Formats: sequence, C-alpha cells, structure tokens
Amino acid sequence: GVVTYRGVARAPGAVLTLYARDLALSAVSLSVGGKPAPASTRQDGDVLRLPLAGAKAGTPFAVTLRWSVTRPAMGLTFIAKDADEPDRPDHIWTQGETHGARHWLPSPDDPDERLTWDLRVTAPKGWTVLSNGEPLGVTGRGRTRETRYRMPSPYPVYLLNVAAGPYVASRHPHKRVRIESWADKRHTRRVAKIGRRTGQMLDLFEKLTGTRYPHPRYGHLYVDEFVAGGMENITLTTLTTRAVGSDATDHDRTIEGLLAHELAHQWFGDLVTCRTWADLWLNEGFATYYQKLWTLHALGPDRFAEQMAGARRAALGADRSTPRPVVTDRYRHPSELFDGHAYPKGAWVLHMLRERLGHAVFDAGIARYLKAHRHTSVETVDLRKALEAESGRSLRGFFQRWLRQPGAPRVTAKLQWRKGQLHVHLQQTQGVDGQRPLFRLPVEVAVATGGRVQVHKVLLDSARASLDLPMPQAPSWVMVDPDMRLLVAWKIKGSPDLLRGAARHAAHADARYRAVEALKGQLHRRPVVRDLLDVLRRDKARHVRAHAAKVLGAAARDAVRAGLQRALRKDPESVVRRAAAAALGQHRDMASLPLLTRAARKDASPSVRAAALRAVFAVDRRRSRPLLLEATGWPSFGHRLQGTALMLLARLADPRDLDRIWDATRPGHRKALRAQATLALAAYASRIEAVREAVREHLEGLLHVRSVRFRHQVVSALGALSEPASRGPLRQALTREPYFRLAGHMRRVMKGLGKKLSADKRIKKLEEALERLERQGTSPHHKGKPGDRAHGKDSSAKRRGGDAARRAK
Repeated sequence: GVVTYRGVARAPGAVLTLYARDLALSAVSLSVGGKPAPASTRQDGDVLRLPLAGAKAGTPFAVTLRWSVTRPAMGLTFIAKDADEPDRPDHIWTQGETHGARHWLPSPDDPDERLTWDLRVTAPKGWTVLSNGEPLGVTGRGRTRETRYRMPSPYPVYLLNVAAGPYVASRHPHKRVRIESWADKRHTRRVAKIGRRTGQMLDLFEKLTGTRYPHPRYGHLYVDEFVAGGMENITLTTLTTRAVGSDATDHDRTIEGLLAHELAHQWFGDLVTCRTWADLWLNEGFATYYQKLWTLHALGPDRFAEQMAGARRAALGADRSTPRPVVTDRYRHPSELFDGHAYPKGAWVLHMLRERLGHAVFDAGIARYLKAHRHTSVETVDLRKALEAESGRSLRGFFQRWLRQPGAPRVTAKLQWRKGQLHVHLQQTQGVDGQRPLFRLPVEVAVATGGRVQVHKVLLDSARASLDLPMPQAPSWVMVDPDMRLLVAWKIKGSPDLLRGAARHAAHADARYRAVEALKGQLHRRPVVRDLLDVLRRDKARHVRAHAAKVLGAAARDAVRAGLQRALRKDPESVVRRAAAAALGQHRDMASLPLLTRAARKDASPSVRAAALRAVFAVDRRRSRPLLLEATGWPSFGHRLQGTALMLLARLADPRDLDRIWDATRPGHRKALRAQATLALAAYASRIEAVREAVREHLEGLLHVRSVRFRHQVVSALGALSEPASRGPLRQALTREPYFRLAGHMRRVMKGLGKKLSADKRIKKLEEALERLERQGTSPHHKGKPGDRAHGKDSSAKRRGGDAARRAK
C-alpha cells in the first residue's frame, strides 16, 4: 500500500508520530512547505517517528510511505472457503479497535488523533469494495477495479473500515439517510428483514440526543469470523454473520439491540470519542444505555426493565469478579476495559443520572455535550460539566463515587409490619475502606394500603438508615426502589405477606421481579407457592414469569408440576418455556418426561429445545441416550442443538459415543459445531481416565486453528482437563497469539493446570464455556485467514483414543 499524510506543523522541530507493527517500509518521502525535504524514520517498537525537517510553526507538510505486509496478525483479515466452510465466498474485512489498524496501515493509531481521509482500493472485478464516508466511483479495466471513498469529517483511524467481497445491498427505509445492509447472497434475505427498523432507531436517537445524524449514508456489513458482535465503524458498522440468525432463532432473540447499540455509537464513540481508553465508558456505556432506550421505545417498559435487570446482574458480577473503577488508566492493554464496568455499569450510571435529573434535563444536557464536543475527544469531566450546566446541580460527588472509585452498593432491606407500625431497615453491606467509601443512596419505599400507593424517601448515606411509619392496618405490599432507579444488589427480607403482595401487584416489573426473588426462601408456605404460580400464569412481564418458574424449581414438585407443565406447553415467550423446562428437569419428575421429550423435538424455539434436552437428561440419564443421539442430527442455527446433545452424551461417558464426539471436532464440520464438540470431548475425557492423554494431545493440536473463537474454546477445554502436560503447548501458542484477551485466557488456564477438580466441577466449567459460546453469537461486548490444517498429532491421537475407548469398555 501507499499512504500520504498531510498536515501542518505546530512548532519548530515537529515530529509526526505514527504506529506500525510488522510492516515493511520500502520508501518514505517528505515535503515541507511544498518543497522536498530529507526524510528519516526512527522506530521504537510500534512507534514510528518522522521528524519534519525544516518545518516551522504553521508550515504545511506531506509524508508519503510505501509499505507491505505479508500476513497481518490482526487488523486486516482474509477469509477463504475451507473444509469446514466450503460455501462461504472469499472476502476481507478490517477491525481497528483498539490497536488493529497499525498491523496493516502505518497510521496515527490513537483515539485522540482525528483525520479526514481519501481511500483507493484495488480489488478483483466482480467484488464490491466498501468503506466509510462518500463513495466517489469505480474505475478500471481488465481483471481489477479501483474504488474510491472520501471521509470529509475528522475521525480516529480505528473507525476506518475497509471490506471487499461479493457483497449485495439491501435497502432500508428512511426519509433522509440512505441505509443499507451488505452481505453475501447466503444472508441477503435475513439481513433485509432484521435491519428494517434501523431508520426508526436513527430517528429516535436524533430526538433523544437533539443531534442530527451527520452523514448522508449508514450501513451494516456482515462478515464471517468477525472477532466481536459488532463494531461501530463510522457510517459502516461491521457485524458478525453469527448475528444473522434464522427464522427459528427469532423466537429466542432479536439482534435489534445489537443494531441499536452500534448505531448509538455513531453519536457516542464516533461523533465524540473518548480521549483515552481510560474513559471507554463514554463510548460503550452510552451505546449500551441508548440500546435499551430503543427497547423502551419499541417494546415497552417491561422489556426495558428486563434488559436493565440483566445489565444490573452483569454490572454487579463484574464488581465481584474484577473490582475496579469505571474510569481508570490502570491496565496492561485497553482490551481489559471492555467489560461489565464499561458496558452495563456505565449504562446504569447514565440511567441513574437520567432518573435523578429528569428525562428532559438529562436529554438537554446530552445535546449540550454533543454540540460542545462535536468531532473532538472527550473525558468524563466534559459530560459532568454539560449536565451540571443544564441542571444547575453539582454532580461532582456522584461522578466521583460511581465512576472513579470501585465498588457497588449491596443493601439488605428488612420490611416488617407489627403492632401498628411499618418498619423499614436498610443496611449497606458491601466492603468499605479508604478506596471504597459508603454510597449516598436516595432510596424510595413504596407502601400500598387501601388501593393507594405512597412513596416515602430514605437517605441511606451511612451504614444504616430506617423508616418507621405508624400504620393501624398491615399494608398490602411494600417494596424498596419501586421504580428501578438505583444500581444496588438488593437482599430483601421481611414478612412473606408483604412480599407476596409486591410480587403480584407492584406496578413496576422490576419490583415484582425482586419480590419473586425474595420469596425463594419461603417455598415451604403454601400461599407463597400459590402466588408464585399465579405470577407464572398471569404476570405481563416475561422475565418475571420466567423468574417465577426458576424459583418454583426448588418447590415441592407435586404442588407445582401442573403450573410448570402448563407454562412449558402454552406460554408464548420462549424465555418462560425455557425456564419451565429447566425447573421440571430440576424436579427429576418422571411424570414430566413425555412433555419434555415432546418439547425437545417440537418446540419452535431452539433454546427451549436445548433446555428440554438437558431436562430429559436430568430426569432419566439412562433413557435419554436415544433422544440425544437423535438430537445430534437436528439442524439448528450455530449448531446449538447438536452441541447441547454432544455435551450431554459426553456426560453419559458411554464408550459407544466417543467416536461420534471426537469426529465432530475434526475438519469438515462447521467451526461452530467443532468448537462445541471440543468442549464435549474434554467433558468426556474428564469422566474417562483412559482416554485423557489422547484427548489432550488432540486438543493441543487444535491450538493452531486460525479461528480466534475456536482457539478460545480449545483453551477452555484444556483448562477443564487441567493436565500439566498442556503447559508447554499452551506456552508455545501464547508466543504466537496476537489477541490480548485470548492470550490472557491462556495465561489463566496455564496457571490453573494441575489443580485437582472433581469431574463434576470440570463438567460445570465446560458447560459454562458452552453457554458463553452460545451467548456470544450477538454480543456487542469485546472487540486470520481462517483455515484448519491437519495436525501431526491427530491421527495418532485418534488411534490411541480408539484403543483407550476399547479399554474403557
């Protein structure tokens, strides 16, 4: 390639700093003030410095570099058909965030550097070349064509997107912006369907932000083997083909949330960009929250409550597993920051601000923020100042505690009515020290009496606070934070009667959800079980019904069998049917086996069918094998059903099934199936000592596979086997691994090798990895020529595995 950078020197002796990794520079030329100047370069690691010889303040310059790279480790990916994916077309795509661009383009690869660009790409005739900004036409004859694009507004280079392949466009309606989805012919019908509401999302975000989308076009680009769910490249978002789904998966999920997330980035992350990765939440927290505001607009408050409840669980989970402030510059690599702090906790911080300031004031503050910093870099203080200017309130303490200090509040709430008084006692129970002081929480308490609901306020700014209200008669129900305004890990204790009333009658879905959770310790009481069955049958929020089914899985089975069976047969939402199937499996109830078997075969939802398979296995392992063998042939998007069946067969550890599981890990099967089969093979070897060495050697050979996601699952499988002999192959794989997250996963696995875990614990780890693999299909969180090759160990491993299987018999 050839690249020319033009600019103006800001001071005498100025130096142009670029980043380049594994690139071979063949020529460098410099022009200063319109005249040729001597060019020299100094490189230190990734950093390439070019002194602007003779430049004074205000002097224009131009630097041209010619370079080549044989096989970029990342950043620019070439996709070709192979034994696993024989029907996919050749295509290429780029991924810049966080440090990918420097692997194929010498560039100012930093989020605080902005530039405009003019791009020319030569590609084979018949291919479509896509990039950001304005298309300027296609020229050329013979076997190649040159395509030009221009980005006239300044953006960081990590948002540069270049793709080429046999892409076909599907147009989506909008009155002003040209919106298209690009995919190869395998996916055109689906992408035309799933992108049709993008224009409505754009209109909503313009309204909420008070800021017009700044470009005449916007597009989605679907590519194979993408390393994330999506990436918000300016005007042209890249999405994984794993998100395309099928008509069957529409029963389980929609990728509208992913589309909304990446579109929201066009304002938050693109139009304004975090100055350093320390403030990543200004990109990802906003995109996550506005994705949920789209859900509120399109699907209503109950679905919004469901998504915010999920975000709360993720944020609190991140606080437990990797406690850190949301805003931090302490990291080894920016990839560490793409986690539950930047995404769901960031979203919850914005939600609390919007509820505290009022929607109109918050929205006006965001409009002020975007207008003041348009096409520039921002820090967290810039957002605070904009919201303070609009609201007239100081937010210094709020921003300090929620964003710059670690921790999340955990509050025990005791609710009790006795002798004519209602007592509400609140206590912060999270760890408190010099780095994690107490939170200042304005807690609302809803009290329902005589058909009326009154809201009382308690300021919890110390370890404890109480509310005591004279009340001659017991209230119908009581609930803290009744309108979901605080990010708190609630532990609610109190009278079952108060909680039963809240589970059935609280206005907000989140209040009912938390009341159901609080009742799980009261299942020995018949009225509680009766009310939870009523919630399962009647609540209008699907996640509340699903949670009731989950809680009822611990109840006496004879009391709840009929209600759970009805939910599995008749509930219109797959999330509820899935929870009902899991609860019936937890009961180990032979009376439910015919219904579960039918659901596994016939339910419209792949996730319900997978849950029913697991439930059949839980009820009667011995009789489940014929159904599991049948399920290994069931088609499903992403091979989810086959993967579930293989994992359950592995848990049976029947020697007759070893070859079936082993074969599914080999080239010639789809990579999605191979990845799941890899986990299943490790699960089998965790049960059968005789095959463990052969399985370990086979899995170590798969560490060479080019697919990043596949390698991740292989590492997980080796971690579950926990054989110290895998340390050497993993260490070798680590030396060639370019992806920081996967390298970190390898280090953690190596550290844990040899630790004695029971087979059940190893199986649990593998099942969790399988569930993550299923979930990550459309996850926006976390941001190769794929091709498998035969490995020397494979044939010998197969032979030893067969011998070991015969010994196991």
